[in-house]
Amino acid sequence: MLDSRPARLGIVVACCVLGLSLVAAQGQEVAFDGGALKVAPEVVQGAKKEGKVVVRGSMRPKDWQKFIAPFKEKVPFVEIEYTSAPFRRRVQKTVTEFRAGRVSADIVTGIMGAIPEFSKLDMLGNIADLPTYAMYGPHLKDKDGRWIARQTLFWGVGYRTDRVKKEEVRTWDDLIKPEWGQRLATANKPHLLPHILWADWGPEKAKAWLKNFFATGLQLRKEGSGAVANLLAAGEYDVLFTVHGRAIRRLADKGSPVAWTFPEGPVYQYPSYMCAIKQGPNPNAARLLLTYWTSREGQLNQFKADGTLPVHPDLLGKPKFVSWPDELAGRELAVVPIDKRLGALPATRKFWKQQWLGQ
Repeated sequence: MLDSRPARLGIVVACCVLGLSLVAAQGQEVAFDGGALKVAPEVVQGAKKEGKVVVRGSMRPKDWQKFIAPFKEKVPFVEIEYTSAPFRRRVQKTVTEFRAGRVSADIVTGIMGAIPEFSKLDMLGNIADLPTYAMYGPHLKDKDGRWIARQTLFWGVGYRTDRVKKEEVRTWDDLIKPEWGQRLATANKPHLLPHILWADWGPEKAKAWLKNFFATGLQLRKEGSGAVANLLAAGEYDVLFTVHGRAIRRLADKGSPVAWTFPEGPVYQYPSYMCAIKQGPNPNAARLLLTYWTSREGQLNQFKADGTLPVHPDLLGKPKFVSWPDELAGRELAVVPIDKRLGALPATRKFWKQQWLGQ
């Protein structure tokens, strides 16, 4: 009788090899949106080898933890190093490192004001191969694949409801009345709503308005966007230009006597972009995270974490995601093309600085 042990042993070995192969194959697959959005296996394997991704952004740390938790469950093999910093700090640090040839950041968010400098230094990596990239509209991404939106914001006017009636800040001319004085405040943020007005109105109209705006004798605040909103709630001033609706909604929901509005005419959307830094140390992990971030799943999780208005095509513009739906109801929602905005940015900054310094 023939000994069947070698045959049985061969079958056992073959099954073990097959099982290990299946486990390895499963370990390579990462998908979002209920499995509909699959990440290329080579990107997953590359991310495993890198084991880390470094992100610099504006999301508050506690909100970031909520947003990133589902990603960490699916991708436990990537350590995430996140730093929340104001615009100037995260941009300056990234530029300084890049110039010194010691890049440490993989992803930077909120880069609109930094795009000219990042482009000049050739810092922007190409992310057009993201599986979500083709889904997004032209105003939500760079035609050359260098950035993509993570959210859209509505920058407008915040005011104290116990001291100001909405009718008092209904038009653009309302905001340039000399009687406001120190009751009015602005942060040093020309790369937000001011440059959009410049791009859409044209230089002459924008210059005239800005000149009159600064002539009111308003408070010039150097704090970041979140801090100036908090100071409005604290009563440091009665009207704030410019502030995004989500920041005011948070304060109003906590009981502060504040509200948000947008003056007459179209309401400008402000897509906020993110990028992968060229020569970043963890390019595959960066692509993996950016895929999640721009997926339907990631966009919904971001909204749940911090109230951010999603930009995924299935979610964009839905009233349930807007902080002040009554203010936007029935109004034109305008998006000024990114090329036009970038073209207006240097001149806006220069003129704004002159007014800020009283020149």
